[in-house]
Amino acid sequence: MLNIAFCFDEVERKQIEDVFDFLSDTQVIGHEAALVQYYELVRHLRDSLLGVRLIISEHRYLRLIDSACIRYIEVRKRIITIHTDRDIYETYASLSETEMRLGTIGFLRVHRYYLVSCRHIILMGKQDLVLDTGHKIPVGRAYRQNIQNFLDSGSNIRI
Repeated sequence: MLNIAFCFDEVERKQIEDVFDFLSDTQVIGHEAALVQYYELVRHLRDSLLGVRLIISEHRYLRLIDSACIRYIEVRKRIITIHTDRDIYETYASLSETEMRLGTIGFLRVHRYYLVSCRHIILMGKQDLVLDTGHKIPVGRAYRQNIQNFLDSGSNIRI
């Protein structure tokens, strides 16, 4: 089972609660102020997502993996292999489910079997891409348009 946990300190948690309290207050007269608060919250949450951790089950324990350390994820027969800066972890999960959870924080599906962290891509070709570790990841024909759309959207990736 793959879950994502958000880690906020107490000050951040209080700020988020205050914004939600403000937004849910029925006596808010000017919705411009509410929208400003809302967009500040969304921006804060987006920035905080860099601290997202994957939680995977390992024997009798749960392991927390910082998403910023993940280089790429591959799947074979419903076993996903998470390649990080230092280690490799395996767990049972769906790559589609993992993509839905990590796609909003800079991970891109490039092949039927691969999900890659955009911050670690250094070269992109039509048939493969190269990560900063030197690993070559194949690019599937069905995913080329997704990659092009991602690049055309002006997304901030470090290549």
